[in-house]
Amino acid sequence: MDADEWRALHPSIVRVWRAGAALVAIPVLVMLLFVALIAGHWVWWVVWSLAAAWFAWMASARVARRYRAWRYRFGPDSLELRRGVWWHVATSVPYHRIQQVDVNQGPIQRHYGMVELRLRTASAGSDCSLPGVPQADADELRAWLAARAERDDGA
Repeated sequence: MDADEWRALHPSIVRVWRAGAALVAIPVLVMLLFVALIAGHWVWWVVWSLAAAWFAWMASARVARRYRAWRYRFGPDSLELRRGVWWHVATSVPYHRIQQVDVNQGPIQRHYGMVELRLRTASAGSDCSLPGVPQADADELRAWLAARAERDDGA
């Protein structure tokens, strides 16, 4: 792994996040449409159309900003993560604190060939996850992190 090089998440994570946002927005939009049909007044159709446009814009804009805000790097002593659109969060997980590296994949991630690496440490407060890892790279990265954790723990 290249140390000290800040990396962006894989671009396919944008599609995963957009699909997740759509799964939340679609039931809300269907409910608004149902209310518009029951009310039967043109005002409800206008409200429904504006709500649909707002949901679509917010989901797309939020995902794009979220993607641009995510960065990570494999530093000499720790995995460093930076994320957050409104509230910026910087996390540093020392390799010697890593006890377990899990590979998680939901149905949307599976469809797009993405996984999330979850790093578990002795302290629950310092656990973290790295989304947007291509499935093809996940096992190699998990093995590298686990080997690095064992090597640094024994030192």
